[in-house]
Amino acid sequence: MTNKQFRYWKNRFLSSCNLQNPAGEIPKRQDERGFSPKENLKRKAWATVLLTGIALVSPLYLLQDNLDTAPLPMGGTGAGDIQLRNTQDDAVPRLYRSPTPLAQQAPTMASPLQGFCHPLKGNGYLSQGVRSGTHTGRTAFAYDLAISIGSPVYAMTEGRVIDQEDRYPDNGGGKGKKSKFNYVWLEHVDGHRSAYLHLQQGFGRKVRLRRGSWVRTGQLIGYSGNSGWSTAPHLHIEVQAPGSLEKFTKTVPFSIAENCNGGYISKGKG
Repeated sequence: MTNKQFRYWKNRFLSSCNLQNPAGEIPKRQDERGFSPKENLKRKAWATVLLTGIALVSPLYLLQDNLDTAPLPMGGTGAGDIQLRNTQDDAVPRLYRSPTPLAQQAPTMASPLQGFCHPLKGNGYLSQGVRSGTHTGRTAFAYDLAISIGSPVYAMTEGRVIDQEDRYPDNGGGKGKKSKFNYVWLEHVDGHRSAYLHLQQGFGRKVRLRRGSWVRTGQLIGYSGNSGWSTAPHLHIEVQAPGSLEKFTKTVPFSIAENCNGGYISKGKG
């Protein structure tokens, strides 16, 4: 409401209440409605307060209407699903109110989660598979790929960086170093996560990722190493079920697509 419109409606309101005579003078005695000059002053003051409140609140309703009818960016549905946005600058993703609905059927060994590329582009070999050796419980569906220290590691599919660690040396060790490994942890558009463990110390200075960074499929995210609980240099990879952002969740069965510049996850030595 403009100042001109405010003055117009104020005068209309005051005149309809007969708060002043045609000459604009406040009568000294009671008017024809029986109000004294003091009562008329009170009525005029309340009328001014009311009109001022209307003038202040009405733009807010107009703004809310615009927000309610404006389209959501990045193809949002209005139900508030998560959308991860990447730009040429690998910008931090736009997050909405609730996670994207997941597929109704959970991944199984017979029907594993798909759409992942080889993290070493076909290099290395499988040194430990699912449900074998130390891969039990939470890590039952993880893979270990033997590879020399310093080999490039690539994102198996696009997503954002949840967290990373880069402070432990590449001298391996036993179970006592179970939680002392370097890693990159990504979250993907359907809520699943992928983790890349035992990375080389100092990889962060080379790839310069940060929390919230968007990475593309096949983008360099680190270098293989020998940090943490490890008897020899290798890359541990796993795909996790959606859940808490505070800790790793249970792994799920997943497979590597054969058309991702690197062959199968089960590639043998040599």
